[in-house]
Amino acid sequence: MNYRNGKWANKIISMQHPDGGWGCFHTLRRDSDTPITTEQALTRLECLGYTAEDECIKRAIAYMEALLNTGELPEGNEKSNDFETFVDLIVAARIRRFTNQCESANEIADKWAQVITKAFSSGTYSQTDYESCYTQMFGRKPRGGRLTDFVNFYQLSILPGMLDRQTENLMLDYVLKHENGIYYVYESRIDIVPDEFQSKKTSRYLAAIELLTRYESGKEKLSFALDWLKEKQSTDGTWDMGAAAKDGVYFPLSDRWDKTTRITDSTYRISKLF
Repeated sequence: MNYRNGKWANKIISMQHPDGGWGCFHTLRRDSDTPITTEQALTRLECLGYTAEDECIKRAIAYMEALLNTGELPEGNEKSNDFETFVDLIVAARIRRFTNQCESANEIADKWAQVITKAFSSGTYSQTDYESCYTQMFGRKPRGGRLTDFVNFYQLSILPGMLDRQTENLMLDYVLKHENGIYYVYESRIDIVPDEFQSKKTSRYLAAIELLTRYESGKEKLSFALDWLKEKQSTDGTWDMGAAAKDGVYFPLSDRWDKTTRITDSTYRISKLF
């Protein structure tokens, strides 16, 4: 399927600012002149099939590279000592979802790779080792849940291709059993499939699976999820995630959302995993 020329993509691209962003980056202000953040726009465009080869994404990457140089979001930074570290993380992670050719984003990814490698250096996860190496890399102890717990959309988006195989294996085992799932993505353990297939929860679960398949080790470790998806496949080879899966983020992909198009959208998304 080609969703790149549909109404959703056209609407998002039409709202892109001349500087390559969409106004606010992470948090939408009430007085914003654009109804979505840059992150929301990039998530939707990625779901719709846009890549670093597309002009709108090239402009967005150049914009984000400039943000890394300033260390400040257009909506302003939160008043916390480690928010600058968080800004670097979220911007670099968004860049690396599209390309690994940005040197400044790769330098930030390398710091996080060193932190995670140290955290699992004993063969199991150590919060003490994590915090010690984090302090060494970033100049202060981590504060707040987004930084003290690495099982998070941003850390997991920035690290593919940055870890040795042993560390990657240990990290993914830890993430799969993490009781609170992946922050910003899915709220439950990843190694337990959702009870109800036709739901928004399953759509978020797929987002977690999609994130972890960016790791080489993930393809093997997530075989249980693929087996579950095969069980949910209809006899005609399609999937239907149901009307409730529409969330404005991962669905819809087609211009409209009826039974025919949602089956098409569901099948397209799940087929990509295989």
